[in-house]
Parts: sequence; structure tokens; C-alpha cells
Amino acid sequence: MALSSKERQQRWKQRQKDKQQVTAMLSKNAYEILKKEKELSSSNFSQVIEKALIASDERFKNILENSPDVIYRANLAKDTFDYISPSSKKILGYSPEDMISLGFRKTRVQIHPEDFKRMKKHFNIFKARSNKDIATTIEYRAKHKELGYRWMSHTRTVVFDQRNHPVAVVGNVRDITRLKQTEKELKKLHSGLEKKVKERTASMEEANTALKVLLRQMDKEKIALEEKILLNIKELIIPALARLHRTGLDSRQKNYLDIMESYINDIVSPFTKKLTSRYLDFTHGEIQVASLIMQGKTTKEIAQMLNLSNRTIDFHRARIRKKAGIKNIKANLRSYLLSLQ
Repeated sequence: MALSSKERQQRWKQRQKDKQQVTAMLSKNAYEILKKEKELSSSNFSQVIEKALIASDERFKNILENSPDVIYRANLAKDTFDYISPSSKKILGYSPEDMISLGFRKTRVQIHPEDFKRMKKHFNIFKARSNKDIATTIEYRAKHKELGYRWMSHTRTVVFDQRNHPVAVVGNVRDITRLKQTEKELKKLHSGLEKKVKERTASMEEANTALKVLLRQMDKEKIALEEKILLNIKELIIPALARLHRTGLDSRQKNYLDIMESYINDIVSPFTKKLTSRYLDFTHGEIQVASLIMQGKTTKEIAQMLNLSNRTIDFHRARIRKKAGIKNIKANLRSYLLSLQ
């Protein structure tokens, strides 16, 4: 059934109205996206994609060519480098063209003989995936074309195909010679410091030993000097004082003599201290008698020196033997007392 002109006009107006409503519902950003998609669909889409890939590739290439490390991709099947960055000239002394012409496997001849077996074993384990925990970075020495052997830090990743076969190696190589030299110098410095500490410790121990020997020698000399002074006092001064007691002294002179004797007793106190410390119950008279016995004096001589009777001296001798624990033992009293020194 044909539509009248009026009906067609009404339908056209309704479509316009619906279109306006739909447009109003779309946000401005969404409308722009639809517009761009329409423009793209009308142009050569493949050319746009190609331009974008070229721009991305240029940026990636710029990064690789300006990297301080050697970055490479090696094809294991063809034994060639698919790519190697220009920094190989600085790091290894060979241009990328030299490295590509040499081939991937032949570059191993540059590795130091002492590091080659370790490097090869590491790579074989890494390539076979037999140990997932193995480090991806290894350090070794490689021969620079002009500078000789240099220390390298090599990080790599093996690329596997869908059948889990290794097909390529992607990695980067960095010169760490300066770092190794610094480590070596630090170790040398540390070793030198340890050596100095040991030498200083040994020197201090020797000094301590010498000081101990010196102190022991000083102690011996001190004891010898004390004994000499003590002997002279007992052999010379005390007998003289005893003779003075027997002379006709007035009370004042006797007081002075008593004071002198007290001073002398203080001088000869080292032996007295030994007796009093070991035998706390020794009386002053017993200590005097013991001191004279040690000098080899007889009972009669001691009695005269102390202005006492022989019987009193014998009494003191018996008390000394009893307190010393040798009353019923046939032991020479003088020898026993000398052993206390």
C-alpha cells in the first residue's frame, strides 16, 4: 500500500527526531570515537598500523643502540647473532659486524681458560632447564680485542619454542672490571688491616710478657733488699740496742731507746706480718724471740739481748713450737721459721 505524501513526511520527521535523541544520549567522547572509527574505515587502515609499528621500532632501536651494555639475541639453530648492539665495540673491542661474522659459539674462545668450564657448565644447565633455581647472571673474564682480559657480568635468558626446545638466547653483557678492581683493593686493605691488628696484638702481648718479667724481677730485687736491710738491722742494730739497755741509762734515755726500738720494729715488720698473719695468736714477745732464733741466736744470747732469763726464753721457744704445731716433732725450730719467708 503506497504511502501518501503527508505520511512520508511524518515518518521522515520521526526518524530525524529519533536520531537527535540518540545523538543526545551519546557523550561527546563516545561520539568522537565513533567519528574517528568512521574516518579510519574510510582510509587505508594497514598504512596507519605500519606507521605506528615503525615509530615504536625506532624508539626501541634508539634504546638498544644507546645502551652501555652489550645487548644481543643469538639464534642457536643457525649459530648466528640476530642482533647485537653497537656497544660491543666499547665493551669487547669488536664491532657488531665482527661479532656476527664470528658467530655465537666462536665467541666462547674469548672466555678466560680458567673460567671456561664453569661458564659452559652453567650455560648447559641453564639451557636444559634442569635447575630452575640457577642464577641467570654469571661473572667471568673475557678477552677484549685491545685491552686484554676484562671482567664481565653476563645476564641471559633462553628462548624456547612450543615444543620446549631452546631456539635462541637473549642477554646483555656488562664490563665490571673497575668494580672487581675496587673489590680486590678493599680485600687487600682489609687483609692489611687484619695483619696490622695481629702484629699490634702480638707486640702488645710481647710487651705484657716483658713487663711481667720486669715486675717479677723487681719483686725479687725488692725482697732481696728488704732481707738485706732486715738482716743488717738484726745483726748490727738490735744487738747494739740490747747492749745499751744493760748500761746505766736514766729514765729519759731509756724512753728514747724504747722509741728507737719501736721504729726499728716497724722497719722489720715484713717478717712480723708473716708471723702474725699465719699465727694470729703469737704474742709480741714470742715474735721477738722467733726473729732472733731465725738469726741463729742461742737461748743465752737472746736472753742477754732481751734482758730476760734463759728460762723465760725456753718458755717462749716451747710456746712457739706448740703454736706452730711442731711441739712433739723433732724439727729444727730455726729451719722451720726460715721456711716461712
